Amino acid sequence: MQASDDPYVPIADTLRDELNAETIKMENMKHFSGDDGIKELPIVLNKLLEISR
Repeated sequence: MQASDDPYVPIADTLRDELNAETIKMENMKHFSGDDGIKELPIVLNKLLEISR
């Protein structure tokens, strides 16, 4: 998962391509940190549950 406005980690598809993984790009999430007000990521939990089935 990547935020389109992350000030620290640029959006890059290289790791996704190397791992053959899905990338979910989120808007207005910054760096997914508590300092940015992000306390939970339910989409991550749902994806993990989906993968584990």
